[in-house]
Amino acid sequence: MAPRKRTFESGGFIPKDERERVLCRQFDQMFDGGARATRGQDRDSLAIVEAVRCFMNSMTPMGDKGYLLFAQLFAEEVEGFHPDRAVCSGILTAVARTHTDEGKILRESRIHHIGRAISSILELSNSKPGASQLIRTLVEWAEDMGKTEPTSVIRGSFLAPYINQKQATAFWGEALDCRGFPWRMFSDPCRSESGVIFTAHHMSAIASVLSHAPEAAAKRICLEIMENAVTKNVLHLDGPNKARKELRIGAKNEEIREVHTAIAEQVRSKATAERSAYILRLLALS
Repeated sequence: MAPRKRTFESGGFIPKDERERVLCRQFDQMFDGGARATRGQDRDSLAIVEAVRCFMNSMTPMGDKGYLLFAQLFAEEVEGFHPDRAVCSGILTAVARTHTDEGKILRESRIHHIGRAISSILELSNSKPGASQLIRTLVEWAEDMGKTEPTSVIRGSFLAPYINQKQATAFWGEALDCRGFPWRMFSDPCRSESGVIFTAHHMSAIASVLSHAPEAAAKRICLEIMENAVTKNVLHLDGPNKARKELRIGAKNEEIREVHTAIAEQVRSKATAERSAYILRLLALS
């Protein structure tokens, strides 16, 4: 990673007030700490997580403006300073996990805020010519999370309700060329006390992706659903203390069929008639 000499006069992000200047310094501290960690110069990963928390605590109250600022700084970092892949992935994962607690059940809703950052990055990449490196960085991050993170973090990030999937066409297209992309986000069963394969939110999010992703990516996702979305999680009370335990069991054929039908119906309401008919064929519903 090249030494950072951030000069806002040279076309980079220009902070307009002290609050934005503080955020810029905190952002630099996150990436500087991440770079030191990957070089083995900083063994204290907790210090990096704390730097991310400080940045998020400052940024989050700014709402959409804060996430857009994050996207602008992130784009400048990736395109101007070329940080190592491990640094970008580590920082983005730490941002996604800002609101999670060790030892507690990891719920996707605690990850969804990262969708606002992803959405801003996608929007920015679509408005900038030659911004393919931004998309590639997001895909590489997804691949890296596939090796280290549970599906709840991956799905909570890329199927978050804040993401406008119309803006994510290039992302899903790039994912097709990524050998280790975690397609399991479209097949692993959700956590649900009612014991279903997917919640209504999941089926709506999947339908949005199928409605707007490139045709080849939609085909790959439907293949994942057809072949692997065949189990569900159920909760039961186990042992003398009646501890809540989660078990994965096979779903019944009618339950699987209901999921396919519900996703197809959602696609029908979101996509063109041609795309809807295509998804119906892929899900063996026509």
